[in-house]
Amino acid sequence: MFWTVGEGILLPMPDMAVHEMASDERKGAYFGLSEVRQPGFFLGPLAGGFLLDAGTASAQAGPRAPEMTA
Repeated sequence: MFWTVGEGILLPMPDMAVHEMASDERKGAYFGLSEVRQPGFFLGPLAGGFLLDAGTASAQAGPRAPEMTA
């Protein structure tokens, strides 16, 4: 319970700080840069974009459903 309350209080704080300190023209860049602190949010889209650009079949098609035979 305490962990959840702590997350609810602390997780939005960096985003609020970026919103208040960054100029309107640079907010997008600063919000993007602030996500580097969370590797999954930073590396996931980067790796997904690379796979899509590389044209891998698994990244474009996803898992295939088994064929039904009667």
